[in-house]
Amino acid sequence: MIYTDERLKELAEATDKLYEKTKGQHIRNKNIIFIYCPPKVGSTSLVSSIRIFACDKFTIHHLHDDNPIHFITKKNNITILDIINYNNYIGKNVWVIDIYRTPLERKMSEFFEFINTTHFNTGNEKIKTYSIARITKRFNDIFSHIANEDYYKERYNIPFPESFDFSKKYMMQDIDGVKYIKLRLQDSDMWGRILTNILGCEIKIIREYLTEKKEIGELYKQFKAEYVMPLNYLEDIQKEEQFIYYNDEKERNEYTSKIKTGENHKGFTKEEYEIYKNVSMENSKGTTIIRGHYVDQGCICEICSKKRKNIRNSIHDGMLVEQKIWHNNLINEKNKNRLKIIALIKKKREKNNNFLKNKPNKPKKTLGGNLWISWK
Repeated sequence: MIYTDERLKELAEATDKLYEKTKGQHIRNKNIIFIYCPPKVGSTSLVSSIRIFACDKFTIHHLHDDNPIHFITKKNNITILDIINYNNYIGKNVWVIDIYRTPLERKMSEFFEFINTTHFNTGNEKIKTYSIARITKRFNDIFSHIANEDYYKERYNIPFPESFDFSKKYMMQDIDGVKYIKLRLQDSDMWGRILTNILGCEIKIIREYLTEKKEIGELYKQFKAEYVMPLNYLEDIQKEEQFIYYNDEKERNEYTSKIKTGENHKGFTKEEYEIYKNVSMENSKGTTIIRGHYVDQGCICEICSKKRKNIRNSIHDGMLVEQKIWHNNLINEKNKNRLKIIALIKKKREKNNNFLKNKPNKPKKTLGGNLWISWK
């Protein structure tokens, strides 16, 4: 790729802006991973897993679109692909990871992710009073129009392989020095082994940010248990290009055989969905920006690194990860513990001082005669 001096300067400034929160980590790390994929495909767990086991070796960026790039860099003419190619140009080792998720689960998860801010524009407490029938109708109305994009094929701007490697359970291409990887969420139990081989260091996968654990988790579980897919939607899935490409015949048959089906449903047309989407976005009072949902936020300070080591040891011992590596929380926790220790020391000193103060005087006769002294 050929850059003008002006473009190189612009990309360098944008990259520095993007890396500001890594506190110089990108300068030390020659290894940069971009997890650039759709939402609700398991990417959050992947980010934290790599950070916990290889934060000192890789700088990780997690992106679903160009909006964060535009917001952070204040430049609308720079995209994720520009940043990826520039990092490769300046000599970094670059990996780009996308994830496939089976269609019904991906659609359900994405729908519930934005059910309050977009689809019903009301609080979760109100939504929890809605009937499953009402939620199902809205989901079926927009079913065909959500969670369809294949980033690897449609956004990466690279040659698309003829077939997925079902023996390896992933595919990878090296295009001009950038390694592009496609994983499947259904193989997440194998991600640790796959990424250990690809990245050359131990990676184990943790589970986090499940919709079932969120405020509307019980409603989500009930919806999944009771949902009956319209038969015409199942027929559409069976013909879907991604579904056929990323699942072999046996996997497709096993998947579709488990789906409960019912009467056909006529959802929104493309034009009707565009109107629905525009109105929903205009009326939305909430935000779709999700903050603080990683187990590991990637800070490399001494306190966070120590916590990261403890969590790694817990994972090796087979324990579930319930703790988080959030810098501010760990600093606050350290300060609270320090104040507790100070309070305990102060209390102990006061107790000792009170004991000495209230201890009765005892007369003692000296060996030399009748002189009496008092002591405490």
